[in-house]
Amino acid sequence: MRYFRLLLVSVLCASLANARPGPDSNYNVNIVAGGGGATTFNPADQSGVTLSNGNLTLVASGGSDGSARTNSSHSTGKYYFCGTIQVAIAGGDTALGIANGSTSLTAAPNSTNLIAAIYPGTGSIWVNGSNVGGVGVSGSVNDVYDIAFDAGGQKIWVRRNNANWDNSGTDNPATGTGGFSTSGFAGAYYAWASSNGGTSQTWTATFNGTCANTAPSGFGNF
Repeated sequence: MRYFRLLLVSVLCASLANARPGPDSNYNVNIVAGGGGATTFNPADQSGVTLSNGNLTLVASGGSDGSARTNSSHSTGKYYFCGTIQVAIAGGDTALGIANGSTSLTAAPNSTNLIAAIYPGTGSIWVNGSNVGGVGVSGSVNDVYDIAFDAGGQKIWVRRNNANWDNSGTDNPATGTGGFSTSGFAGAYYAWASSNGGTSQTWTATFNGTCANTAPSGFGNF
């Protein structure tokens, strides 16, 4: 009798183990909030750059300016990402920010049209061809630039090395205060970066919430 009880327990345990959801079952669901973990620069949406590090590091190739958009875009929602400049700044066409799908990836670093971005070489913030402000100082190697972007509200905020947003004591993406309007180039927005070809400046971007600084309240992964 004891033998049959042990045999029955063994059969039941085996049946339960086989019924448990496995990696190929419908219960194994991979969810990435806000597209953060999956967002990188898009190898199919770039010009004149070389991508590495899982398409998170961008550098100009061939001596000409280049730029790239991400593989994710947004027309609503609030997003945060960051980039680290890894080569000493010596040119004016290195930038980090957002762009829409109509931005020319070859002309963009020079024209700054259809772009809202920080240019570390001068510390200036440009939106759709106009210099609208700055972060107070030009950049240097290993500086970290944070971008907070409200796609639905069409506003962008920038800070350097966790200093004040937009070099202002009052601008605050968490409360919607300050920032710069991007309404001049509406549409689905991509994270975007450019590199100065003559100096091969390099960006490494983070889109998945692992930036060195804390995202403003209400802003998620790009």
